Amino acid sequence: MNEIRDKSGKVLFTYYDGQGSDFGFADLRGLDLTECDLEGADLSNANLEGANLQRGCLYWAILFCANLQRANLSGAMLRGADMKEADLRGADLSRLIRKLAQQRLRPVSSTCA
Repeated sequence: MNEIRDKSGKVLFTYYDGQGSDFGFADLRGLDLTECDLEGADLSNANLEGANLQRGCLYWAILFCANLQRANLSGAMLRGADMKEADLRGADLSRLIRKLAQQRLRPVSSTCA
């Protein structure tokens, strides 16, 4: 069993393997998700502003229209992740395991709610 906690230790979400979990529209701002296993998770429209996803496994995750402003994605594994319309302004994209050019990225537009 895995838990997503805020910085004070409060449990926000509990899940068993992360794979396929639905975090769409979730408010995950500023959370420390270092080395998280969110393979295949639906994070569409989630607010991950300032979150630490360093070295996290986000293979095949759905990050469509996710707010990743100022998030730490250093060393994150993003193979197959859908990051269309994701807002990556100010995000730390250093040492990504998969080249972002292969991640189907597009600039943020007005299609995100």
